[in-house]
Amino acid sequence: MEPIKDRDLLESYNEDALGYRGNPEGLFRPSLAKEVVEIVSWAFKEGKCLTPTALRSSTTGSCVAERGFLISSERMDKIVDIDEKNKIAIVEPGVNLGELKNILKEEGIFFPPDPTSEQECTVGGCVATNASGARTLKYGPFRNWVLGIEVVLPNGKKIFLDRKVSEKNCAGFFGFQNPIDFFIGSEGTLGFISLIELKGINFPHQFNAMFIPFKDEKDALNFCVKIREEKIDVRCLEYFDKECISLLKKGRDDFNMGEYCVVFLEYEFTEEDDKLEFWLDFLEKNGALVDDIMFADSDKKKNELKDFRHFIPSTLNEISGKYVKFGGGKISTDWAVFYEKLPESIDFFRKLCRDNGLNEVYCFGHVGNGHPHFNIITKDENEKKVALNVVDLICDYVCELGGTITAEHGIGKVKKRYLKFYYDPISFSWMANFKKFLDPRLIFSPGNIFDFD
Repeated sequence: MEPIKDRDLLESYNEDALGYRGNPEGLFRPSLAKEVVEIVSWAFKEGKCLTPTALRSSTTGSCVAERGFLISSERMDKIVDIDEKNKIAIVEPGVNLGELKNILKEEGIFFPPDPTSEQECTVGGCVATNASGARTLKYGPFRNWVLGIEVVLPNGKKIFLDRKVSEKNCAGFFGFQNPIDFFIGSEGTLGFISLIELKGINFPHQFNAMFIPFKDEKDALNFCVKIREEKIDVRCLEYFDKECISLLKKGRDDFNMGEYCVVFLEYEFTEEDDKLEFWLDFLEKNGALVDDIMFADSDKKKNELKDFRHFIPSTLNEISGKYVKFGGGKISTDWAVFYEKLPESIDFFRKLCRDNGLNEVYCFGHVGNGHPHFNIITKDENEKKVALNVVDLICDYVCELGGTITAEHGIGKVKKRYLKFYYDPISFSWMANFKKFLDPRLIFSPGNIFDFD
């Protein structure tokens, strides 16, 4: 299969969602797994690099090629089988996640993962990055819903890995007992995922959603900690600071709420117990401004709240694009801590920003998991350097607390500088050596996670 080398077409594949750019030599767009085997075998023999890509919704540069060739899964978009009884779907990697979820819904199957970009991303991309979303609090990340994957390894060999599901297992080293997990979240560095087996569940009982306003950040975050401490069953628990709400008010005429901090919450219920009385009482006791709550109990209202939630990151991406040409743009954090440590971690980061003159800062995200996203808008190259140094400091801080530098976006090419805070040198060398064992010619996704040059 010959690569495409038309420069105009390559240019259209040469940027991720945040404007990170590469330098591809060519593009492959296979339609069949056997074509992938042919391409990978050629690349291995010739020592040519391959970077898997598709709809390019990444925000870490993982889907663009520093060098070599792109190999896109977009034409491998077949739903191979849906087993309604066992609630299993077998799909090719280029299937759009949002479309798949709608099709599964028609079959009575609920597929929980809900990354913000679900309408603009593929299933293969979600597996490769172990994507998450607002409902990860209850249902976990994409990894939890993958039963098996077919992978074309860097030497061109095709293998299938399925998940072992016994409750107890002492067969060898933990991790190697389920080698499928090495590939989920590997960001295209270990091979090309050519087929995916997913599991769904029965649709849960009904759910309602709320935008819950608070006077200040401290009250909002303490409310979220309280929900976790008391083990109250919610499937989504997210936060938007006053700056995010101001952005929403300016951009959406249909959003009518005061200048508050807001918690976005979804809870499931049965017809016998709609839980409304419980929530009204709980909210009032925990500092919520009950009279100003936006409550959604219809599909139309639920979708409206979801649109409001998604408006914030998409708008920040647009704002970021205005400053990229000046060497600035959006610096987005993805760190996470144990939920009890969240309020103090956010206070620490805000102080860092103030002390370093960073004034355009927005905080939103998955605080139920101790996982906020801070978005710093930098106007130029100098301001960007300051912001990156500040993020270094918070990554060091959260790792000291037992947290992580990235909870859902991955490392890609953008966040390698933070790996030193999470991994000790020996542990990182183990991972790098595993990469070299599977990919001895280092042809897959150069620049993602590792720098071997």
